[in-house]
Amino acid sequence: MKTKFFLALSLLVFLSGRVVLGQDNSAEAIRERMLNRLEKISELKSQGVIGENNTGYLQAVDATLQPEQSELVTKENDDRKLVYTAIANKQGTSVELVGKRRAIQIREQAKTGEYIMDDEGKWEKKK
Repeated sequence: MKTKFFLALSLLVFLSGRVVLGQDNSAEAIRERMLNRLEKISELKSQGVIGENNTGYLQAVDATLQPEQSELVTKENDDRKLVYTAIANKQGTSVELVGKRRAIQIREQAKTGEYIMDDEGKWEKKK
């Protein structure tokens, strides 16, 4: 399932072209970066350190993140924003709407025990 998601995201980012922000933002580069972070992000989610908020991004649940954790979350969220922007441009909608739609998908796919944010902004553990 995750592979299909990353392939779909890669295609959409590729179709939108490259955005130059001091790094390679081709679809393949974004996909590779996201895949490389996936294991560490999954660990932090399973530990309850971070969760998926209701706008399609990662966020600290309670505590302040360690610098390396914060950097990981920031980089992931930056890449997600690139992907959401590409999708929004292709669909003629807003980045915010794409993120909210993705948040719904993420909530459905979250593992039991992971933190997800409801529509009102409250954290809950997935059951």
